[in-house]
Amino acid sequence: MRSRTAAPLLVLLALFFAPLAPARAAGRKLALLPAAVANGASENGQIVTEALRASLQKQGFELLPAAEVEEGVDARKLELNRTVPVPELAKLRESLGADYLIHPRVLAVGTPLNAKTQQATVLLNAIGPSSTTSFLHTRQIGQTFLSGSAPEQSPVIDRRSADTLAGRLLEGFLRRVRRAERSSGS
Repeated sequence: MRSRTAAPLLVLLALFFAPLAPARAAGRKLALLPAAVANGASENGQIVTEALRASLQKQGFELLPAAEVEEGVDARKLELNRTVPVPELAKLRESLGADYLIHPRVLAVGTPLNAKTQQATVLLNAIGPSSTTSFLHTRQIGQTFLSGSAPEQSPVIDRRSADTLAGRLLEGFLRRVRRAERSSGS
C-alpha cells in the first residue's frame, strides 16, 4: 500500500521543485575568454576562469575549447586586460560560432579587509546572440577569501571562494538565458 501513495507524492514533489532546478542550456555554445588580471597575482585569472568553466558546464552550456577561443582572440588582436568594446566582442562571438561570450576580468586581488581576510574584485561581461552595441549582462563582485600563507603582495584566491564568486557573477546571466529560452520556445 505504501508504494501506491509514495509514487503520486514523488511526482507532486518533483513538479513543485522543478522550477528550482538550475538553468539548462543544452546545445548552447559559449565562448569563455580567459580572465585577465589587472592587479594581483596572474594565477588568479586561471583560477577564476576554471571556476566559471565548471559552473557553466554544470548549467549545460557547450563550452568552446580554450585553445580555439584564444586563437580567435589572437586573430582579432584583442587585449583582454583592457576594456574591449562590445562590437569587437560581438564580432569575436560570431566568428567563433558561439551563442554567448563571457569576458571576465580580475580587477584586483588582495585588498586587505583585516589580518586574515582579503578581497578579490571581478568584473564579468556577457554578450548574447543579439548583443551588438550593449552587454547582455554585466556584473562586478567583491569576494572575500582567507589570505592564508600567501605573501601579502600576491595573494591567490582559493578555489572554494572562486566557485562562490563564479556563481554570484553568473546569477543574472543565467536568469537572462532562461528568460530568452522561454520566450523563444526552445
